[in-house]
This record gives sequence, C-alpha cells and structure tokens, in this order.
Amino acid sequence: MIKAAFFDIDGTLVSFKTHIIPKSTIEALNFLRQKGIKLYIATGRAPSSAKFVLNHFDFDGFVCMSGQYCFDKTETINEDPINNNDILKLFNYFEQNNIASAFETKSTIYFNRVNDTMLAFLNKIGKTKPDGDIVDISKINEPIYQLTSYITKEEEDIIMKEFPSLKSMRWYPSFTNIIKKEGGKAQGILKVMEKYNWSKDEIMTFGDADNDIDMLELSNYSVCLGEGTPEAKKHAKFITTDVDNDGILNAIRHFNSLL
Repeated sequence: MIKAAFFDIDGTLVSFKTHIIPKSTIEALNFLRQKGIKLYIATGRAPSSAKFVLNHFDFDGFVCMSGQYCFDKTETINEDPINNNDILKLFNYFEQNNIASAFETKSTIYFNRVNDTMLAFLNKIGKTKPDGDIVDISKINEPIYQLTSYITKEEEDIIMKEFPSLKSMRWYPSFTNIIKKEGGKAQGILKVMEKYNWSKDEIMTFGDADNDIDMLELSNYSVCLGEGTPEAKKHAKFITTDVDNDGILNAIRHFNSLL
C-alpha cells in the first residue's frame, strides 16, 4: 500500500499557464490525505520560493533544492550544502563571463546579477522580478545548497568539466540547477524514506522534467505529466494527462487499487 507521495511543483502541481494548482489536483490531494498518505513536495526550488504551495494545500514536508535540503513540520531531515570553495570559484567564473545565477540558502535566495534570460523565465512563472537581492556572493556567510544558473547547454558542458565535484540538473532550456555530484531529488526522498522506514513499493513520485528522472526511477509507482519531457516519460511507470487536464487526478484514479 502507498504511504507517501512526492510531487514536483512547476509543470506537475502548478500550471505554467495559470500559475495555480488546478481544482482537480486539490481534489486528488484531499483524497490521498483522507487515505492517510503523507504528501511531500519534491522540487528544485529553494524553500523561500516553494512554500507558496502551502497557500493552496497543507503539505507534510518538503524536499527542496533538488534534494539538498529536506524538512517536515517537526525537523530538518537532510541538508547537504555545496563546498564553499566551489561556490567562490563558480561566482568568480560567472563574474568573468557575465553569467546570471541564483545562489540558494535555506532561508533566502541571492543573485549575482539579473539578465533578460532570467527575467523571461520569471515572467513565465508569473513574476516580474527575482525574490532576492543582488549581492557580492563572496561575502555571503551561510551555506549555499544550490545554484540556478542561466546558461546554455554548451556553457553547462564547459562548466561541469571544470567542477567535477558538482552536477547539473536542467529542467528548463534557459537555465540549470547546480548541486553536489552525489545529490538529487531521489537522494533527498531516500532520506525521508529512511526516517519513516518506507520502501520503494510504498511511495509514489510525480514529475515532468529531466531533473525528476532520478525520483521517477526511484519509485515503483512513478507518474510523468502529459506535457513532460521525452526523457522524463521514458523513466516513468505511467504517463498521465497534463496538469491543466486533470493529470494528477487521472493518475490517482489509475493507481487507485494501491491506495
């Protein structure tokens, strides 16, 4: 029987078109809650930009920053920041090459600069400016868990060769998330599973993008939304309709016998 479900936010729970969680998804979440199933967010977002979902539904916990910082209502379950030397080297590289990036902590998001590429994506998710300050990153005195860097795939390949201790998890054409090489959403979910002694047969995962692949592979009952990437679909056990066409609710109906 399923004991927990983990949901990506953008393109999975929240529509890129309306920027809200559809009513049919709320219906599905309430159905799972009534069954006693724990409901977690599993996102590339930092906590400060992910908690808006609590305005729509009371989730039990969060796997944030691609698994690098995880918490529930009572405690921090996992935290795995990037080595500070790597942060400083990346910051210097970005400054030399005029690259805009977010540097994400557990409490806030800092930016080294803002450019048109960043603003175009923010507009797509319903924002007009970043949720954070532009600062000298070298003077930040707190752990940084993830970078969201506005670079092309070609730039990404060059940077990753220079930083073998890090890895890139791209989920949108104009940017990628950079985390520790050992990290990922699946690693964060495993920490939550360890806390509750859940097995892969007792969790469901829902995603739509390439940075969801590891968590789609982790669960024996994984779901990719209909507008998901071709690679994400390859790794899901079930492909549902898109978020705006009752995708989550249809997936719950498909797996109803397990609930």
